[in-house]
Amino acid sequence: MRMKLFVLGAVAATVAAFTVLIGGPATASTAATTSTNDAHVTVVHGIPGVPVDVYVNGSDVLPNFQFGTVSPTLSLAPGTYSVVLTAHGSTTPLPGLSAITTLTANENATIVANETATNPSTDTLTVFANPTTPAPAGDAWVLVRHTADAPAVDVYAGTTKVISDLTNPNSAGPLAVPAATVPVSVVASPSTSPTPALIGPVSLKLAPGRVYIAYAIGSAATAPSTLTAVVQNYVVGQAKTGTGYRIVSASGKVSSFGSEKSLGDPSSEHLNAPIVGIASTPDGAGYWLAAADGGVFSYGDATFFGSLGSLRLNAPIVGITPTADDGGYWMVASDGGVFSFGDASFYGSLGSVRLNKPIVGIASTPDGAGYWLVASDGGVFSFGDATFYGSLGGVRLNKPIVGIASTPDGHGYWLVASDGGVFSFGDALFHGSLGGISLVAPVVGITTSAGGAGYWLGAADGGVFSLKATFFGSGAGLYTTSKVVGISS
Repeated sequence: MRMKLFVLGAVAATVAAFTVLIGGPATASTAATTSTNDAHVTVVHGIPGVPVDVYVNGSDVLPNFQFGTVSPTLSLAPGTYSVVLTAHGSTTPLPGLSAITTLTANENATIVANETATNPSTDTLTVFANPTTPAPAGDAWVLVRHTADAPAVDVYAGTTKVISDLTNPNSAGPLAVPAATVPVSVVASPSTSPTPALIGPVSLKLAPGRVYIAYAIGSAATAPSTLTAVVQNYVVGQAKTGTGYRIVSASGKVSSFGSEKSLGDPSSEHLNAPIVGIASTPDGAGYWLAAADGGVFSYGDATFFGSLGSLRLNAPIVGITPTADDGGYWMVASDGGVFSFGDASFYGSLGSVRLNKPIVGIASTPDGAGYWLVASDGGVFSFGDATFYGSLGGVRLNKPIVGIASTPDGHGYWLVASDGGVFSFGDALFHGSLGGISLVAPVVGITTSAGGAGYWLGAADGGVFSLKATFFGSGAGLYTTSKVVGISS
């Protein structure tokens, strides 16, 4: 954990209002208003009976902050912040209730205002480092943290003891738990049964690719009725299970290579509109196909969250990209209109903007809190937490851009042109291109290998070109009547 916390006094509330000082949620623009170098911070108020106002660098940013509140995830620029707490409605600082926090880049942390388990208890700030690595395929990460004025506890998932003798202010986990609804109970230690429970059972509905952190808060000594649990959760994504790629044609025919599996396709069905794109689920065990009319077809563990098939669109759909937790997807139209489904949040679009050239692709950030759109002239447009790292909008191209792919950390992206030219931005490494090679068919898309160590280019005839990535085969010669339109890994 790289966050440094210097407490200048006993702190009785959280610093949840940092976001007001720094700025609200990022808004859509061609240059994103947040940076993927930001720290991600969540705050929890675990001290009963102490509503406060929070002043950050002299600004009253959080009036009347209450016990039991979990803040949204805050994207904060690295730096040092001063926090002063007052009684609600007062401008006089509470004695000793001040802190200075120093945040560094790319960390995920939670600050808890909690009581200690000493006699008598005191108020304090506890800082925890949170998981940032993908959960195993199909699993969620689960952690339990003891931040209550209470003795040691055991934690049960159903009737199974999963954590023993957890004391304040400690954390247990992360535990990899299959997606399901899990009843969690907190019991005084030592115990042999989940009853009688001090807290719970609390039902945790776990989705794959998310982190769930349960905090025991309140005071068993002075106010037993305040003992409770609050839960923080956020997306980290899924570890991929396969190594390879898939291509899809306008008729919906899907071919898989490497360890990726073909899980079905609509090529034998009558389609109202041609398929225009394919997106694999983050764990690689499923995929979605998008049609030009906004129809969506889902296979494997890809869940259907809705489509635009019954709506009249201003412009055809040209691409699809998933959220980090398999829980939704975005589609984009050639006029820059963006459509959100499932847990995909809408961060803005270009539907009302006059474009020099049509949009041809979309890529989401690793945390699912933003996306980039790319136009055929290489113009790049950033929304949510997607950072703008440059574009080709003012460059004369030999051939139009046809696709975009993000780096694994979201700090860069690649663009690919129909002649196989590849252009790198941010921390995206250039692994080569086909720009000087005579191709039988135009390139239609790009997808990355694990860790961004290479990429594959897919061509309209089913050909696949591997650049610093393992070649697992291609569909060259198999797609003569219906051309390939997309590639995904």
